[in-house]
Amino acid sequence: MEEMRRRYRECFDFDSTEYQLTHIHSTQLIERNRLDEVSRGVEDQGRRLIGVEHRLERIEGLLSELVRLMRPAQARRGEGDAQD
Repeated sequence: MEEMRRRYRECFDFDSTEYQLTHIHSTQLIERNRLDEVSRGVEDQGRRLIGVEHRLERIEGLLSELVRLMRPAQARRGEGDAQD
């Protein structure tokens, strides 16, 4: 019976330093996982923002083209108004 108690203590008794080191290590792993998740989230947001930026550039180009095409029509309309 005494032998079983000794083996149990050897297997399951931690001194406070060993417990603290284990706790610190597990906390570090948890924090590293959180940082990885945050990093992935930031990368995903960055990709989405780049996509939005490309769409905005495309819209800007289309608006510029629309303005360019409308100028001659407005000028012709203004000439017609001036002749009346």
